[in-house]
Amino acid sequence: MKAALRYLKYAVAAPMIDIAVSALPQLSRGETPLDIINFAGAGDFVAHGDKFVAHLVSLGGLQENQSVLEIGCGIGRMSTALYRRFGDRLSYLGFDIVRYGITWCERHFATRSKHYQFAHSNIYNSFYNPRGRLSPATYAFPAGTACIDFVFNSSVFTHMQPPDVRHYIRESARVLKPGGRAYFTCFILDEDSQRQMANGKAVLSFAHPKGECRVEDPNEPDLAVAYDLPWMEERFREAGLQLQHVERCSWRGTDHPFYQDVVIGSRLGS
Repeated sequence: MKAALRYLKYAVAAPMIDIAVSALPQLSRGETPLDIINFAGAGDFVAHGDKFVAHLVSLGGLQENQSVLEIGCGIGRMSTALYRRFGDRLSYLGFDIVRYGITWCERHFATRSKHYQFAHSNIYNSFYNPRGRLSPATYAFPAGTACIDFVFNSSVFTHMQPPDVRHYIRESARVLKPGGRAYFTCFILDEDSQRQMANGKAVLSFAHPKGECRVEDPNEPDLAVAYDLPWMEERFREAGLQLQHVERCSWRGTDHPFYQDVVIGSRLGS
């Protein structure tokens, strides 16, 4: 039932929602999107965004006056939080596969800042864009080579299959300047998470192997996807990134303010 409702929302209703957001300015005037169109995930839109951006700064090393690329910017939870914290003291580009999320962001920022730009990418995903025409395994990010200081995502790799994640990590490395930083949330399988799952403490079980990853539900493979830590380390290495930190978070059943794990690295070179 949930899968059918998601399909109706993102394959059938989404184009109509996009028309409504385009035609009705009041839908994008406030600091938050209406609940009926918000697909940013659980929790308070503003509070969660502000907390996440604080983490980008404290753990990820994000600084003002940097260029930022957000992979999967959704309906603006992180971009609006970045604006609250930095204003125009950074340049931002976000792209997403849900068209009405991009429309909301464009209209929301139209009278606020020219430093925040957005792009729609009609990429296929069985969860969020079942009618997408572009392949995530070949899609080129809408940014030039070596022009970005900081690239990040939130809850993107958790809905993607291995060839697509591999390509996204390579594209992240391509757009990053030497020394630029990458911050990705994901579900990481390591000794700690395996132990927590075996003890029944983890929120998710990832009991189903699927090629180079494990999924929570084989009938909806993009619902929740997890990767072994050595696999992720190798993807960083082959892309020219150095994996520097893994933050183990609360999906494992432990006490942490964030749910998904975080991997952080930097672009090699000078």
